[in-house]
Amino acid sequence: MGCFVKSIAKFHPSKICIPVDVALRDWNRAGGIVQQKMDGQFSTREIDGVLYAGELMRGGQFYAFDVLAIRGESVAHWPLDARWQRLCAKVESLRLAGVLLVPNVHSERGAVFLAEVLAAGGEGCVLKDWGATYGTPMIAAKRGGIWTCRVTGHCGGTQSVFIVDAETGEDRGKVTLRGGKCDQVRAGSIIRVEGMNLTDSGKIRQPVSAREFLVKY
Repeated sequence: MGCFVKSIAKFHPSKICIPVDVALRDWNRAGGIVQQKMDGQFSTREIDGVLYAGELMRGGQFYAFDVLAIRGESVAHWPLDARWQRLCAKVESLRLAGVLLVPNVHSERGAVFLAEVLAAGGEGCVLKDWGATYGTPMIAAKRGGIWTCRVTGHCGGTQSVFIVDAETGEDRGKVTLRGGKCDQVRAGSIIRVEGMNLTDSGKIRQPVSAREFLVKY
């Protein structure tokens, strides 16, 4: 894999978060795709010369949601519809390799799909336009509650830690980790944080540690 493609593989696509009620009202238009947010960690996997972007679940299952490179050449600048066609063409070979395609629908049914995902206990969905490159921000509507964050350091003399979004690096504020939890993390640890929603500045409102909070020490 070339250096440029390696750098693409480390690039997390950015998200613009909107309230769920707005998405349930507006996600019923043509021109894109809505994919389920699987509540895993962003990851990449190369299979038969194709580099896939996806989410790696805690149980080890990988869900592919995009194609980043083919035979060492980046396709991140291609429009999404072209990358998605390549991905769908490989569904059977991916299945044989133990990789699943992320659940999805065309955006005409996006609002209905989001409602179904939330009703089933899922985290939420993202909306992508067919003409978008890999670097174009996607629109995300997630259940108010859980964000996967990276610890950047301890707040001196307290049981709190500073956190950023594990995917985008956006500042999420800080969270108090009581009951010995603060001693279980360090700078770079990945944790799950619950909250009411995001403030205008991107901080988690009323953050607390989620159940099974520690993802990676």
